[in-house]
Amino acid sequence: MKLRSLLFVPGDRPERMVKALASGADALILDLEDSVVPAKKAEARAAVRAFLCSCAGRSPERRLGETGLLPAQEHMRFFVRVNPLDSGLIDDDLAAILAGNPDGIVLPKAEGAASLAALDAKLDWAGADGCSILPVA
Repeated sequence: MKLRSLLFVPGDRPERMVKALASGADALILDLEDSVVPAKKAEARAAVRAFLCSCAGRSPERRLGETGLLPAQEHMRFFVRVNPLDSGLIDDDLAAILAGNPDGIVLPKAEGAASLAALDAKLDWAGADGCSILPVA
């Protein structure tokens, strides 16, 4: 599937996540990085996890690549932009959101192949080795 439109949604705004389902975007990027102030990071992680788990067909038992069951979600993919590798926050981000089986992880401030390898190792360790990585410099 081509991803032509990506809609960023702040991770601490669950009402916007729900509203974004009707946007027609090819993918939602649920943001835990810049759009969330440090004091709300834990709240945002919980909101993103709850949203991913509540979408039809997105339970932990969902197989990678399966789509949601609601018409607004059939084509939609769900990515999560985590905090950078050197932030000290990424492990908490991944621990919170991987149960929701996102289609991919957006890695901000990626610095080449070493950054991708480091995130890939974290995903392998967490059992999410099929999760896509979208690096952003």
